[in-house]
Amino acid sequence: MAKPRNSISAAEREIRSRTTKIVHGAPLVRGCLVTMRRVCGNANCHCTRGEKHASQYLSQSRKGQAKLTYVPDALLPQVRIRIDHYQQVQHGLEEISDRQLEQLAELKVQRG
Repeated sequence: MAKPRNSISAAEREIRSRTTKIVHGAPLVRGCLVTMRRVCGNANCHCTRGEKHASQYLSQSRKGQAKLTYVPDALLPQVRIRIDHYQQVQHGLEEISDRQLEQLAELKVQRG
């Protein structure tokens, strides 16, 4: 059942609005960036002397399994923005949930 608009605090309306704008208008992706360091196999390469090649991957957990997706350097800024948007949405939902939990506790006290 939808809650009447006037019973939602201004602060919660702001959180909902900000979260909705991100969900509907911003690209987002769940996960985090990880750096993998590897040896390429070329016998004359610096990586064989300990200075391994670094590459970035988007790490996501799916059904308990880690999934790594290679991210080219040129796409790193875009991927970071998408991860940040996802985290903002997640944070907004947590804030809304916390406020709703507080309201439920107040209702419980009022009803005795």
